[in-house]
Amino acid sequence: MVGLSYGGYYAQVTPAVDPRIKVSVSSCYFGVQEGRYAKEELSVPSDFRFMNRMTLFNDADLVALICPRAHQIQAGSRDNASHRETGKQIAPRAAEFYERLNLNDRFEHVIFEGGHEFNDKAAWAFVEKHL
Repeated sequence: MVGLSYGGYYAQVTPAVDPRIKVSVSSCYFGVQEGRYAKEELSVPSDFRFMNRMTLFNDADLVALICPRAHQIQAGSRDNASHRETGKQIAPRAAEFYERLNLNDRFEHVIFEGGHEFNDKAAWAFVEKHL
């Protein structure tokens, strides 16, 4: 499963709850909502606000639910900081779940040269490797 931005949200949440998804790539989403909640931004779509989401499960916790299946997170270096910076801060915590199982190759946090877009080269190489 792959997704960009709003689709990146679903490419993170869906594999966390559906073990049939073997590999996923979430682009330009990881950490975005956590940053918005921290700023008490009111423009958060209602389907991002499921009950207790940010008090029970943050994005790193969702990655724990995906592990040991393969998951790649992408963010563009020229995208808005809100689509990249919080993700950079919490990605090491997400990586730990894979490291504990010696499955480091099944998790990637990629900051690529680009904006709010999908990094095809990194994503499809990751998908091909893990399918």
